[in-house]
Amino acid sequence: MSLFQKPVEQKYLNQLDSRMLETRFTAFKTYFGDQVIQENIRNSKEEQFQEGFLRELFVSILGTVRCVCL
Repeated sequence: MSLFQKPVEQKYLNQLDSRMLETRFTAFKTYFGDQVIQENIRNSKEEQFQEGFLRELFVSILGTVRCVCL
């Protein structure tokens, strides 16, 4: 069972900027795909990396993203 009805989901997916998605996904792969960062994540306790993870993902990678509210 999906969270959203397919037509509603498709409507909002069609509104996304594909260049912006590609840029953000590249930033995600660059940061989280880095072997040194992956090793740091594996060796850290959750509490140690949580703040850094949230900052990198939601501020540095995703940045200011327009929220689409239903």
